[in-house]
Amino acid sequence: MKLLLKLLLRQHLYERISSDDLMSRQRFSLFRILSFTGFGVSLFTAIQISATFEGSSLTATLMYILATVIMVNFLTVNNLTKLPIAYSVALIGTFLVIHIQAYTAGGIMNTGTMYMCVIIMTAFMFFGPRGWDYVYNCSNFECGILLLYL
Repeated sequence: MKLLLKLLLRQHLYERISSDDLMSRQRFSLFRILSFTGFGVSLFTAIQISATFEGSSLTATLMYILATVIMVNFLTVNNLTKLPIAYSVALIGTFLVIHIQAYTAGGIMNTGTMYMCVIIMTAFMFFGPRGWDYVYNCSNFECGILLLYL
């Protein structure tokens, strides 16, 4: 059971990160948390939509796809040099989860849009002061578009 848990949590990849590089270890831990949380949120939102409505929903299908992408991204990264790409895929996936869910459930008036701040802060923690600008600008653009439709 411990071996399965270590494989699922990608402990061998975490241990390959130098013990002196605390920032990289923290980034990987954050990546692990973001991946499992994004997977759970996507999956349970899709299950809730599927159970509530009779017909197949585009939103539920997209949530299932995003859940799969987020978890496959986490489980397939094997190289430490590929971690920034995996971080980007996880951020884009969680950004899309929040965006799709908010868009189909009331737009900017939906309480889920407040979680966009979490994605912005996570991007800052992953990429530092330069890389988070892209996520911040995308979030501002999205909120601006949503405000136009009020």
